Amino acid sequence: MGGRDFLMKRYKTADRIFLASAILFVIAVGVHCFCENPLAGLFYFLAQSCLIGCFADWFAVEALFRNRLHLPLFKPLIPANREAVLRRLQETVEGKLVGKETFTDLLKNFSLIQFIEKEAEGSVKDIEIDLARSGGELLLGFMEDHKKDLSCWIRQGVDNAKGNLAAYLRKKALEGNYVEQLLDKLLEEAQRAVKSNQMKQMITDKLEKLGENRERGFLERLVYSFAKFTNTVDYEDMAEAFLAALSERIELWRVDIHPFHKTLLKEWNAAVEAFLKTEEAEKALAHFAEELYQSVSVEEKADALYNSLYEKWAAGDQFEKCFVPKLRTMLHNALRSVAENKELRAGIDESARALGGNILEKEYPHISSVTADILKKFKDSDLNEFIEAKVHKELEGIRINGAVVGLAAGAALYGLIEYLYLPFISLLFSL
Repeated sequence: MGGRDFLMKRYKTADRIFLASAILFVIAVGVHCFCENPLAGLFYFLAQSCLIGCFADWFAVEALFRNRLHLPLFKPLIPANREAVLRRLQETVEGKLVGKETFTDLLKNFSLIQFIEKEAEGSVKDIEIDLARSGGELLLGFMEDHKKDLSCWIRQGVDNAKGNLAAYLRKKALEGNYVEQLLDKLLEEAQRAVKSNQMKQMITDKLEKLGENRERGFLERLVYSFAKFTNTVDYEDMAEAFLAALSERIELWRVDIHPFHKTLLKEWNAAVEAFLKTEEAEKALAHFAEELYQSVSVEEKADALYNSLYEKWAAGDQFEKCFVPKLRTMLHNALRSVAENKELRAGIDESARALGGNILEKEYPHISSVTADILKKFKDSDLNEFIEAKVHKELEGIRINGAVVGLAAGAALYGLIEYLYLPFISLLFSL
């Protein structure tokens, strides 16, 4: 896993202090040999004590994980405590890291709508464009199927004023099953999106971020790192399972007899109707009606109107350049209306949390056996290296403290000897 060079970099500060103490000790020996005075003696004593402290804690840390000196009757942390460590790791994984309470806490305040708004904005934009394209094709198909009726509809609509045409178009938009077809297309695109690698990576990153930001004690942090390291907790698999289940659920929502389909359709109809009543929609429809009225003579034959509309909105690249962007803007506002519906928003979020809980509940029984199998395959040296890698900051702190404590102890001992012990001995022998 990690080599000796990596270990040296890991304890860089402590090793520098160790090296500095050794150099100072060599200098102190030289100074003490050629210049015997109290200050030289103090310097020698402090350098010696600091070096002893550095060496003692370096040896303690090394001996904890490696028996480089091949001392008899001595074993490092692993394998001496292998079974106990593995058992404790497994218990902590099951009880703390992937326990039911852990994910219940994570899911408690999760909002799918909020997640989509903040994290999946790019995906939502792609969905809106695809839906606008499909909706445009649907509208063109609708107009083609009613070629003979178009001029009659317009003639009826503009008998009194052009404004009536906008109202008529709005009314036709809500008739028949066109709104339901658009909802089905929306669900179809959502289903396609949840199967994409982009969405999978997005959910994986979100789950991992939630896991990393969760507060834990020292052992839980160690186990969390180990679980990621060994793929015991695979957030990519979790995301894949979640999205697969969500895709299946969306498939059910598309069935017209499903209860939630009826709820969605009701809210979608209300959202579309509410949107068509907004000032922006009124202006857009009025502008569209004005363009339509000015560009077509109602006295022309029936399919002349369709040909004119097709030329303006669908011929060549006009469909992608003009029609799709207009529909996408209208669709975006309609979707925002749905998202701002508090009751529907709460229902979707609650369903997402329940779905996440069901998935985790289903996956949880497999964690124990997977954890045990993975842990048993690791070599003693790998486990030693992993544990050291996760606690090296604490161990480096111990080594640095060893230098400080050695220095302080040396100063205290020097003062004790110089100002208490030696004067007392001198006094004792002078009697």
